[in-house]
Amino acid sequence: MFAYCLPLLGARAAFLSGQNLGKVLLAKVLDATQLGYFTFAFQTIERFVELAYTLPSSLLPSLTHLVALEERERLGYIFDQAFRLVQVAACTLSWAVFAFAPELTLGVGSALFLPSTNMLRVLALVPIARTAQQPLTMLFQAMRRPGSVLTLALIKLVVELSCYFLIVPRLGGMGAAWANLAGAVASFVMALWFTGQLLPETAPERSAVVTRSLLVTVPLVLIAWSLSMTNAHSVLTVIARASLVVPAVVALFALRLITRYDLEKLSALPLHSPFARRARDIVVRAADPMARVFEARRPA
Repeated sequence: MFAYCLPLLGARAAFLSGQNLGKVLLAKVLDATQLGYFTFAFQTIERFVELAYTLPSSLLPSLTHLVALEERERLGYIFDQAFRLVQVAACTLSWAVFAFAPELTLGVGSALFLPSTNMLRVLALVPIARTAQQPLTMLFQAMRRPGSVLTLALIKLVVELSCYFLIVPRLGGMGAAWANLAGAVASFVMALWFTGQLLPETAPERSAVVTRSLLVTVPLVLIAWSLSMTNAHSVLTVIARASLVVPAVVALFALRLITRYDLEKLSALPLHSPFARRARDIVVRAADPMARVFEARRPA
């Protein structure tokens, strides 16, 4: 039990140390204003990240059960499906926060925090790596590889703190945001490599999921950024950014990041609230024709 728990405790300690030590280091190189802007942006994105963690965290009991039964094929299938859906959820969260960062800043804070908008945009990209890494972390724990969790936490800590020394003095609060993103990306890339050692038979598919997710997210992020740079007719720019949801949904089905099988599973979920059931049924009915179209075009 100690051999299993101690690395996880070390990983948690490394994560908390990174957050607390990072603030100490930033306080030494940033002025109070820049530090305040970064802290606001960081705390804002953390609220969404912590909320998103509930989705991958629910995988641990199922993965542990399959590992105990030694059902490797079923474990790989369920894990890869969950990884795909969490990756989509992470990219969706990142794009939404990035695209509506100015409005979110005004809603959560005030106009005084608008200078932190670009920091929030950079930090909004963190869930693409950090939230998407959570299913991998759950797999390591289920397969009794807590040492991998500790290694990833240390990688994130070292990369992030190194960037604090290298780029924060030059870029200020924006440098701190980029440092946070760099640590998350480094940890995620290494987590994918570790997972490839555990489940090598489906490693190419996971890499393809990440690639397809970025193919959808990156152009939408760039378009949202270009639209938000236009100050005139701000209401129109908000509408224009919101309208990007339509091509995004089409792309998700076209690239099979969301499939008709997912809709079938969603429609089978037992929901006690009548409002939730009606909302779910409307979404499934609206999306099913599109899913059928792209499923029919799939090569045999």
